[in-house]
Amino acid sequence: MEIRQIHVDRLETMPEEEINGRSRSMHGAIHRARQDKQNTQDIEIELCYFQRELEVRNHRRRAHQEWIRQFRR
Repeated sequence: MEIRQIHVDRLETMPEEEINGRSRSMHGAIHRARQDKQNTQDIEIELCYFQRELEVRNHRRRAHQEWIRQFRR
């Protein structure tokens, strides 16, 4: 299965729901490719970019929540 690569700038502006959906699709594509004994490296690399973007967003969200909590004191 071929995964269309997303430019980092596009990934940064992509809605989180779309990132989650594409991540799930890539997990499925990796699973199917492994069953067919195909190379999964390109898909795995692309998935890493999506996972990293989700990590950054989660970290940013937690930091913002902490800032709000501190600000309200």
